[in-house]
Amino acid sequence: MKPKKADIAVLAVCAASLAGLAALLPRLPEQIPTHWNFMNEPDAWGPRWTILAMGALPLAVWLLMKAAPRIDPRREAYARHRRAYSIITTAICLALAPIAWISAAAALGWAVDVGILIRILIGVLFVVLGNFMGKFKPNFFIGIRTPWTLSDPDVWRRTHRRGALVFVIMGVCMLASIAVPHAALAAIVGIGPVPAGVVYLFLNSYLDYRKKEKAKGGS
Repeated sequence: MKPKKADIAVLAVCAASLAGLAALLPRLPEQIPTHWNFMNEPDAWGPRWTILAMGALPLAVWLLMKAAPRIDPRREAYARHRRAYSIITTAICLALAPIAWISAAAALGWAVDVGILIRILIGVLFVVLGNFMGKFKPNFFIGIRTPWTLSDPDVWRRTHRRGALVFVIMGVCMLASIAVPHAALAAIVGIGPVPAGVVYLFLNSYLDYRKKEKAKGGS
């Protein structure tokens, strides 16, 4: 799908979702669940109008993603990764849109397994991010932005190639955790690779940068 058509489709889905939540608002209880722990138990609550804020989040993210190329000092990068950026924007917005509906369904007492649904959304999103992360060119808004990737295009490129695999692994682990019956072990399988992957990419970007600087000093 071309970027402009994708934009129209995403806006239509997000607007229809928000309109549906607004119509559903009077039927919701005064307090609705807004967060669940890995035991699939709600551990945070909010007033029912919170559902509208949750429903508006995909539109807000879309607007931010569309504004980024216009205000980024490295705006020329977006012309080089236009398709990947469009796909990632679509994936993020479409992953966020169902979350408000999951909360609304739980508030209405419908039989939904929130933990499984959220892990599916996050897992698929990570896999999509991984498949297109290697396409990102150096910029200040999207990608693995460390001091060293932003300072050196080669470090950016190598870090994002590693990041592509790391994000796919994180997504697969998140999806695989659905099949783990024990909640604590499922949390380790699903969530554990995320901080580990972030630390790995951060350290590798630093080490790559240091290696290149040493090579320059020795030449």
